[in-house]
Amino acid sequence: MLKVLAKEGLLKGKTVAVDATTLEANAALRSIVPRESGEGYDEYLKGSAQAEGIETPTRQDLAKLEKHPRHKGSNKDWQHPHDPDVRITKMKDGRTLMAYKAEHTVDLGTQASIAIDVCGAEQGDTASLPRSLLQASRNLQASLLDESVSKAEEPPPLLSLYRTGGMRHTYLRGQENISKRLCIHGRALNLGLVMRKITGAGTPRGLWCLLSPFFACTKELKSALDLFSKGLGAFGRFPCK
Repeated sequence: MLKVLAKEGLLKGKTVAVDATTLEANAALRSIVPRESGEGYDEYLKGSAQAEGIETPTRQDLAKLEKHPRHKGSNKDWQHPHDPDVRITKMKDGRTLMAYKAEHTVDLGTQASIAIDVCGAEQGDTASLPRSLLQASRNLQASLLDESVSKAEEPPPLLSLYRTGGMRHTYLRGQENISKRLCIHGRALNLGLVMRKITGAGTPRGLWCLLSPFFACTKELKSALDLFSKGLGAFGRFPCK
């Protein structure tokens, strides 16, 4: 896909930007278990309540314990039984959820997506940045060294992967599966850049807006031809004297 972008003049590779966001995972926080014992989260809360003197804790008691910072699980001690790669993370809205981290490398000259890396949400930018830059460098080298590649010209705008693409919440499990899904969406965004340059529209809705006047004229022309055909038929059945 990057080679296609480069051939269309939509890839410069001179200045890149790296940005990361968290993705809500398809995993419930209440389903986590200790890495060593495998005890459920509810059992852990009940044990914590009993340690504080509450022999038969109610749901309200457990909810209070869950909100207390001392009782929140850490990624060192807890994991999800069905998705070991997901991590406990505090989201931007303040909620603590199971999440992944998606890091994007974008060509600032054309807004093309160069590389996408999915990693544990607990990894800081200093830990994930070198890996993203290395992947972007490899992708650019493989595409821009192609002899048939031309230089970039006028850059189109970048489409939002998460606002319009619906990828803020993941419905897959496993880091590898989520990474593949994001790469597919990223390629679709890059394809939109190519279509915008060729046709002036980068989405199906935008293409329909461009072609709708043509279809409207075609419909009116068809109606006129139908009326004309009916008129000829009537004229054939009742010839003028």
